[in-house]
Amino acid sequence: MSDSASRRLAALARQLNVHPRNYTGHGRASAGGVSGGEMKALVKVGDTVSVQHVPIPTATGKDVVVRMVAAALNPTDLARMGLHGEVQGRMAAADGKGIKGGFFGGKGQQGVFGGEGAGVVVEVGPDADQTLLGKRVAAWSLMTQGSYAEYYKVPGDWTVELPPNVSFQQAAGPMINPMTALAMVDIAKAGGHKCMIHTAAASQLGQMLVRLCKIEQLELINVVRKPEQVKILREQGAQHVLNINDAAFRKEFASLTQTTQATIAFDAVGGDCTTALMLGMPVGSRVLIYGSLAGGDVKVPKAGQLLGMTPGTSVEGWNYGAWMIASGPAKRYATQQRAASMLGDVLATRFGRTCSLEELVKPDALEYYSKLSTNSKVAVMLRAE
Repeated sequence: MSDSASRRLAALARQLNVHPRNYTGHGRASAGGVSGGEMKALVKVGDTVSVQHVPIPTATGKDVVVRMVAAALNPTDLARMGLHGEVQGRMAAADGKGIKGGFFGGKGQQGVFGGEGAGVVVEVGPDADQTLLGKRVAAWSLMTQGSYAEYYKVPGDWTVELPPNVSFQQAAGPMINPMTALAMVDIAKAGGHKCMIHTAAASQLGQMLVRLCKIEQLELINVVRKPEQVKILREQGAQHVLNINDAAFRKEFASLTQTTQATIAFDAVGGDCTTALMLGMPVGSRVLIYGSLAGGDVKVPKAGQLLGMTPGTSVEGWNYGAWMIASGPAKRYATQQRAASMLGDVLATRFGRTCSLEELVKPDALEYYSKLSTNSKVAVMLRAE
């Protein structure tokens, strides 16, 4: 081990109040007292999601272990835990017995929930980048879950060093929304689209897109459902904001899309919203469905309406994961680095509430978490910063 690496390991050990292990340079590097013990984590036991003590993971191969500080609560996490919307959250709260059901898809550390977060790298696998040890990082992965725990095992190349001016809480949602925003803009610009449409636009992702599209010089039409959401986006400098529930929406939307040549839309809602988009956009447009806030159904115009849309607007499913796989590891990593560099401003997340692991599964809090209200995003704090 180099002198600089030894000093970094010793400094990390002092920070964590542990003793550094001996390290010969041929195995994994770590701060002592990490692997081999137990940690608190949010897991599924039987039919219930709860906080349990499970073994701390060990860094192997190209993986690292991150001592977690903060992790965002995302809609996908809620769905995995068995909360597919406000109604189920309210039912769970009324039941008083916590979260029932849920599923755990894909690989992960002992079935621990959570897909992203931030912390300090405390152990590095033998084939991973050894310089990651002791770094403050954003951590996530499409291949593993496990951030709702005191320690998170993740591939080393799915971590990115945080800027010094970004706190762990600010970086609790470091990649899923930021990477999605960057992917949407990349697709729109690569396809030669002059203007992009985004629904559920007052979300944290939507607010990121308002700021990002400005610096990317891409026009953006924001579609929301409430007057107060129009106000939020206007205050952030959004030029085009329409309330889909306004009586004049369809007429105003059709006129605006023609003027701006808005030929691509990212729809997080589905249902009748998709129909309205298709009927109002120029012919030959694309609608990409990436969410189901309307409840799962995607409604397209009736046959008679479709006849007037030839050569037609296409509707397709989309998710940022497929975009990353198609883009390749090099572009994905470069995009991660760009996302991390903007976590303090352009791609910043506003958290409306923080909670501990234990508070995350309290029945009286479940309804709040499952509402997915504007500016109510939750940061799960695994320890003090």
